[in-house]
Amino acid sequence: MSRTRMLHCSISDYCQIYALLLQAPTKRLIEAMVTGDFFDDFESVLHELGADLVVNENDLAFLRSHCSQCSVEDLLHELRREYTRLFIKTSKEPVVGIWEALFKWDADQSGNADQNAPQPLLFINDDAMKLMDTYKMIGLARSSDFNNSEDHFAFQFIFLSKIHLILSLAEDEYSSIDELLQDYMETRFKGWGPAFFLLCEQKTEVEAYRVFWRIGRTVSELLLRLALGDKERSME
Repeated sequence: MSRTRMLHCSISDYCQIYALLLQAPTKRLIEAMVTGDFFDDFESVLHELGADLVVNENDLAFLRSHCSQCSVEDLLHELRREYTRLFIKTSKEPVVGIWEALFKWDADQSGNADQNAPQPLLFINDDAMKLMDTYKMIGLARSSDFNNSEDHFAFQFIFLSKIHLILSLAEDEYSSIDELLQDYMETRFKGWGPAFFLLCEQKTEVEAYRVFWRIGRTVSELLLRLALGDKERSME
């Protein structure tokens, strides 16, 4: 396998991990964190991606140590409660919009929203509809067990995982798919990806999540450089 294809494979694995972290924590995921199996895979993927050069190793050590000292029940409760506070509308608005349309609409979060614009619907909005068309181009559709719209950030990471997997398996250049990826990174991910993770890092009250969001911001910036111009230089 060529180095380029290996890089796409590593990015696919990384995006699959963050697609899980951007959804409500499951018991299976938390069990893997407590045993350390999750961090074995996570650190391996970061190394293959070259992200271990930009991610603080103390952050990784903290995550592994903190989770290993927790029971599954305690860690699951801690992360589920904080996930709900950050992202899910209960009695109050979510602290951070995990849907692209909502994130961009909120002036306090994005800094460029129209104060007079109505709040977008979560399932029927321009971002979700346009992303649906993008996903169809690689045969991706929202499954019945994913109870969120297409512009939810977890689903966008599912898309990124699949498109990089396609590119990792391609024997020849797959120009149309590569162009689709670059267009997505330029017109969507660049505009809110790093900013989303930065806001999560600032707003969370749980240190484990703060570290995950900080790593997410750092690697998002790396993925943008790889996709939009610094790819060859980063692989030298």
